[in-house]
Amino acid sequence: MPSWEETQRMIREAKTPQEKAEASRALSENIPPKQKGKRLVTMKKGGVNVVSLGNLPEAMQDPEVYDRVKKVVSGDK
Repeated sequence: MPSWEETQRMIREAKTPQEKAEASRALSENIPPKQKGKRLVTMKKGGVNVVSLGNLPEAMQDPEVYDRVKKVVSGDK
């Protein structure tokens, strides 16, 4: 499992769909099991804007959700 810092770097630097999927999986691995049921509000324009932390790799396939999660993980506003 990549460290938290490595995961943050992966998410920031991912460009291709494969890199983004790998970064999403790494992020999911860094979420403690008892936190997997928590929700993240992404404020996505249309569609579902509440994502379960246990379902991040699937939800982050949406580019808008990926960008929002990337901002949260990177500490950007």
